[in-house]
Parts: sequence; structure tokens; C-alpha cells
Amino acid sequence: MIARRMLPGLLFVLLASIPGAAMAQVDTSAYRPIAYDAILREHVLAGKPASGAEINLFPPAIKYRISVVATGAMRALTDANRESLKLWSALSAQLPAFVAHYTDEVEITEGGRTHWVLLQRELAEPYGKEVKPGGKVDLYVILAGAVGRELLLLATEFEAR
Repeated sequence: MIARRMLPGLLFVLLASIPGAAMAQVDTSAYRPIAYDAILREHVLAGKPASGAEINLFPPAIKYRISVVATGAMRALTDANRESLKLWSALSAQLPAFVAHYTDEVEITEGGRTHWVLLQRELAEPYGKEVKPGGKVDLYVILAGAVGRELLLLATEFEAR
């Protein structure tokens, strides 16, 4: 009973830590540096099948900085990721407005494999101009979930290196 009363308060605290799309600055110090594969191990996803129907959702306060290489590829949000975002946004009434800003995906490589990271529409143009194919980039991401071993990462900021 106490846990049920505490859950709305906990979700409020977690959601308050999500940067709004209109914010000029993201507090990058709140994002812990980590490798993509280490995220899989940390959340016990490394042993999962590479793909599949199982989706794991995480609270919106898990923030990481991943240092990766950009391939230069960008695409519109896929239907599968749109559906995953819809499921994640159902965790709280505040999340749908936040996820509505995610309209694009950028392809990155890390550890010899390629992955797609979701990007806010406000970041798409600057990312395309500042991050060159084969260039190194730090992505500040929120872990929303995983489908198999493919993470659902939402970039809130980036720094070309």
C-alpha cells in the first residue's frame, strides 16, 4: 500500500530530471559515461536474443554518455521505434509531450556493430552539420528500453569530438 502511494511521487522526481526539448542547456554532468555493451550487461540484457518481441522498459531517469562513431546515416523514426516510444510514454502522463520531439534516428557504431539512436527534431539539423561520417561523437542519452539486445536510447544532446 505504501509503495502504491510512493510511486506517483517517485515518477514525478524521475520525470523532473528529464530535460525539456525547449531547454537551452542539458546538464551533461548528470549523464554517466559508459559503453553501449556495458549498458546491456548492466541491465542484464547481454544474454537476450538479438531481436524478438520482448520489450524491456526502464524508468526515465537512467542517463548515459556514450562515445561512439557516427556513420552519417539519419532516417525518420521507424514504426517499430515509434511503437516502443508509445509504450514507454504510457509510464507517465508527462512523457508523451517529451517523446513527441523524437522524430529522427541516427546510426552509430560502437564495438564493431551499428545501432540506431533516437534524436529530437531540434537536434537533427545541428547534428547533420556538426557530426561528420566517421567522426567521433558523445551522445547524451536516456535509456527508455530495449527490444532484445537493441537499446532504445533517446539523445538529449551531443558533442562532436
